[in-house]
Amino acid sequence: MRFHPLSFLIGVAAAVALPALTRILRPIAVEATVAGMALYDEVARIAAEQAEVVEDIVAEARAKRETVLSGAEEAVAESPAE
Repeated sequence: MRFHPLSFLIGVAAAVALPALTRILRPIAVEATVAGMALYDEVARIAAEQAEVVEDIVAEARAKRETVLSGAEEAVAESPAE
């Protein structure tokens, strides 16, 4: 196998550059992860609030339905039997 000086220099440059790039890119990756976690927390909070609103609407609808049904049952009970 033949020795290629250009390939050797590229290998040495990569060995020197990769640790330097890691020192530069790691803080950026950490900040991106922090931002992603904050975004996730905010979306989860908003989703929980909206789920609570839907639950309130469903509870109100059930109560109204029960009121209507009990009113209809009373009307049937009060009507004269034929």
